[in-house]
Amino acid sequence: MVHHPRHISDVLTEFMVRYGYTRQRWAGILEEAWREAAGPGFTSATQVGRLRRGVLEILVASSPLLQELTFQKADLLQRLRQLLPDQPIHDLRFRLARIG
Repeated sequence: MVHHPRHISDVLTEFMVRYGYTRQRWAGILEEAWREAAGPGFTSATQVGRLRRGVLEILVASSPLLQELTFQKADLLQRLRQLLPDQPIHDLRFRLARIG
């Protein structure tokens, strides 16, 4: 069997995909976009969950904050779409959870 040399970028990409590094990087990008879209008043008591089928889950520490985020959902979604124009985020889902 003959082995041909491979570009290091191809090898690294394959390694990163296989071991989940792209998923971690993507989670960091979502977290950063959420912090910028929501602002400091919301980010200390919220945490980005997962993005599934275009719905970004946001974990929220308290019921009053969950209600406030629900009220501002359209604006938050618009800001996220501006920050991540290539990502198919079409809805936000807020869920009460322990943060930390």
